[in-house]
Amino acid sequence: MCHSMGCQFLANYLQTNLLPSSVRKIILLQGDTSRLTQFNTTVPIISSYCYWDYTLWVSVILNRYLPIGLVGSKTVNNKFLVLLQLQPHAQVTNQITMINKMIDQLD
Repeated sequence: MCHSMGCQFLANYLQTNLLPSSVRKIILLQGDTSRLTQFNTTVPIISSYCYWDYTLWVSVILNRYLPIGLVGSKTVNNKFLVLLQLQPHAQVTNQITMINKMIDQLD
C-alpha cells in the first residue's frame, strides 16, 4: 500500500528493482504521481482516486501534472473512493479503521 508521494517512490523503485514474490497486489491511496506513470510490474495495481482532494489539487499547480489519485489512470485499475472528511488526504493514513474501509472498498 502506498499513499501520496509514496506512489512516485514505488514507481521509481520499480524502474530498477523487482518486487518480492510475496507481494500479490499494490494499492495506491490518493497517489501523487502523474496519471501517465508506468509501473514496471506484473502485480495487479488498484488505485483509489477522489477528484475533490484539495491537497492533490495543490499538487497540480506545483507539479504541473494530473496526479493519479485525483483523476485515475489508464495504466492501473481505478476505484473511485468517496472521501467525506474535512482533511481527507491527511486523514487517510492516520486512522486504521479508514485504511481497512478503503481496502474493503478497493478489493
